Amino acid sequence: MNYIRSYAIRIFIAGIVSYLLFVVPATAQQKFTTANVSVPFDYWSGNKKFPAGDYTLDSSVPTFVTVRSKDGKINEQIPTILYDGPVDKSDAKLLFINRGGKFYLSELWGVLGKRVMTSEFGRNSQSDTKPREVKLTYPKVGS
Repeated sequence: MNYIRSYAIRIFIAGIVSYLLFVVPATAQQKFTTANVSVPFDYWSGNKKFPAGDYTLDSSVPTFVTVRSKDGKINEQIPTILYDGPVDKSDAKLLFINRGGKFYLSELWGVLGKRVMTSEFGRNSQSDTKPREVKLTYPKVGS
């Protein structure tokens, strides 16, 4: 009987150790980050037009960013490709490419990494001018 009890305790301990080694770190790595941006011009992402205004960007996975207008009328998920490491909050920004007189959301540089919008992947050389940058701001911790 003691052998069965000892075996059960070992399995229980192995289960807890496995949980701590595999599940807890995976959960801790899922970061959810929110940033704010005020875009002073109309812009496009793929075939979707966004009016000038204030937006919140949410990202919890490196393959999508959610763009929400402050008035709640726009809530779009935009697919992205992570291509470089994170930047400091002070260097966080959106980059827009001007093609044919329209601005297209091209890149997001943020604390979770540099990302290119999939609709713009491979098109950076097709810009009429230098990319236009708009600064991202992050909420203060605890607010």
